[in-house]
Amino acid sequence: RGYPCVLHDLEPKLMPARTAPAEREHEERWRQACFLAIDVETTGLSPACDRVIEVAWVRFAGGRPAHEHSSLCRVDVPIPRVVRELTRITPAALGHAPTFAELAPGLLDALAGVDFAVAYNATFDVGFLRAELLRSGHSLPVMHFLDPLAWSRRLTPSARGHRLVDVCKRHGVTLDGAHRALADARAAGELALRLGAALRVRP
Repeated sequence: RGYPCVLHDLEPKLMPARTAPAEREHEERWRQACFLAIDVETTGLSPACDRVIEVAWVRFAGGRPAHEHSSLCRVDVPIPRVVRELTRITPAALGHAPTFAELAPGLLDALAGVDFAVAYNATFDVGFLRAELLRSGHSLPVMHFLDPLAWSRRLTPSARGHRLVDVCKRHGVTLDGAHRALADARAAGELALRLGAALRVRP
């Protein structure tokens, strides 16, 4: 199957030069945008071999979070020590969690109800979502995934770090509990609102 989603290209979607009315209209577009911010925590870096151990999505509407869902995911592969230390997710914590396949219908319903999705370092999250959905007999719908990481690199190219925690600190976005799916999804959504407005990206 072909790659089922489209990563947002900044250049064709930038708004024209700012004027006061255009700026207000652009800010209003972002306030009215309905999108889903998604994050996954995984056992490693390869969607083909590694698995999602936590997934979260936050629906943004009216410029703020409107609904959120987070769940650990039971897997049949080991969790490396480095991942346990980074995320504080242990095999015991996953013992009674649902599988990703059990969560897939809820995720797909959430994606169907929004205009686009957001993920920080979207290529990573999209790769794992696609792989897990395929294992579950589903496919990721064709839709735009907007990536605040790309926007951060464009907005502050000389900055020393573009990790989610670094970018949140630079732009005044709260990130409590980094490397957990719900906290990271919330932060990605807030960054989308702030950086999308700053770069005049069309929502």
